[in-house]
Amino acid sequence: MRDKADATFSEIVLVVGILLVASIIIFQLRTVFLAETEISKEGVIGTFTTDLSSYIDKAISITGDAKFSYRPLIKNYKLTVDNNTVSILDKNSGKISMFAKSNPPKLVDTTIEDKQIIFIIKKEGQISFKGG
Repeated sequence: MRDKADATFSEIVLVVGILLVASIIIFQLRTVFLAETEISKEGVIGTFTTDLSSYIDKAISITGDAKFSYRPLIKNYKLTVDNNTVSILDKNSGKISMFAKSNPPKLVDTTIEDKQIIFIIKKEGQISFKGG
């Protein structure tokens, strides 16, 4: 009878130990997952900025009028154009990314929020942005 009680106690200690180790591992993996998610969010706003800058450069290089459309990967954002400076705010993370264009044509001052499509329009030597 005593051997059976010792075996049961040993099994309980083993199960509790396994559960404790599994909990520690899950907690550590959660930390890694959250860090990777944050890095991914920074990458998305960086891609948004790079893509928009590329479209502006493409519009500048084309002689005459041009129109491009862009679908941002971020759903909750605020795009502001002021004095040839473009700033993008990711409303979820609070991250801001900016770039400026110093050479002509002029970027028309505007604000766009949470639109699924952004139109980049070059007309009469100016580049404007419209949300769609």
